[in-house]
Amino acid sequence: MAGFGILRAAAFVCATSVASMAWSKGVPVEDATEEQWRGAQKTFLAADELFDAKRYEEAISAYRASWEIVASPNTRLQVARCLRELGRVGEAYDELMGAVADGERAASKDPKYARAADAARVELKALQAQIAFVTVRVERVPDSTSFRVGARQVEIADFARPIAVAAGKIQVVARVPGRGAVVKTITLAPGAEGEVAFDFDESAPALQPSAAAASAPSAPTPAASDSSAQKSTSLRPYAFIAGGVGVLGLASFAVLGTMNNSKFNDLEDKCQAGNCPADSQSDIDSGRQLQTFANVGLVVGIVGVGTGAALFLLDSGGERPTKVGVGPGSVTVSGRF
Repeated sequence: MAGFGILRAAAFVCATSVASMAWSKGVPVEDATEEQWRGAQKTFLAADELFDAKRYEEAISAYRASWEIVASPNTRLQVARCLRELGRVGEAYDELMGAVADGERAASKDPKYARAADAARVELKALQAQIAFVTVRVERVPDSTSFRVGARQVEIADFARPIAVAAGKIQVVARVPGRGAVVKTITLAPGAEGEVAFDFDESAPALQPSAAAASAPSAPTPAASDSSAQKSTSLRPYAFIAGGVGVLGLASFAVLGTMNNSKFNDLEDKCQAGNCPADSQSDIDSGRQLQTFANVGLVVGIVGVGTGAALFLLDSGGERPTKVGVGPGSVTVSGRF
């Protein structure tokens, strides 16, 4: 029953939140209508089921869908807990700060929300042992430049305040499509603050690290387009997986085929001149099922082994301008090795 509840929760979340990927704040708790409360509560309970099942990514989507209806500080607190469990401590810190602010504001109208603010403060204190703060300074930023601070994808608008990330060795990456990237590294202890600066010169053939960031060791990558820097991925793990599935399919064909032959021999002894006893119908049906399953196992085995062999041959460690096609009962390879 618990599994069914989780599936129902996931289906409900998909139906209510898949259309919105940019989270927008719902109405404040003190202004919510009864209908809005019912919708937010229903989605929140679905999120709780996903959280209890440790399906944190899906739970985040559900909690945020609820928050888009009614901006409850309790909902934001739960989002922070999901992010913390996923190891995304910088984002969790931001959500806890928001839960404190939302809880204090809501408590002025309804004292019960003071508990959410207090809980968020306690969890913030515990999280401080893992967090450091990076201030990013940029000049002359070309359009479409993307930034990553630690594990976080950030926007230029985020640079207005220090960015919370996991303490330790932190990479700050700036990338301009078609021109390459600059990677700067800074090491910060928990609770420490550091600064990284970038100066983007449009006339330069590649991005250059700013002199202001000399205190942070930098590791610039070659000025090359993203496509020229791509490396091929090894196909061998997929080859082994496909081959393993194929072997299991062939093994099931052998076992089920043997069982089917045994069942056929028993029926052959019972049935004379094509006439079988009335109580043999269940054996006949069972034999047909075994034959069907055996045939399925054979097809899976052939496709799996063939795919595994093709992928193994394709894994040459360099560029692979070849294509592998898997049909209902065949494997095709085209292109060149």
